[in-house]
Amino acid sequence: MQVHDPVAMTNVQKIYGDRLSYSREPYSALDGADALAIVTDWNEFRTPDFDKMRKRLQAPVIFDVEPVRSGSMRELGSNTLESVWDNDKPWH
Repeated sequence: MQVHDPVAMTNVQKIYGDRLSYSREPYSALDGADALAIVTDWNEFRTPDFDKMRKRLQAPVIFDVEPVRSGSMRELGSNTLESVWDNDKPWH
């Protein structure tokens, strides 16, 4: 699994060590990936470059736990799962 986090990368590496692959740049984590899971709401993930994402992902499949991006995700195509957010039962 390839991961990127603009803030918590050092802490994640301490916990998971070499069980994960770490990307210093967010889009490089997508290279050859079957899907993308966005589980944070950092500003850099709020307005992604959809063209870059489309070119790097094997298929435009995204699991997004925040409702912030869901409307814009349609730009990636019909395989995109827009949001897994449940306003009645937020995960955090």
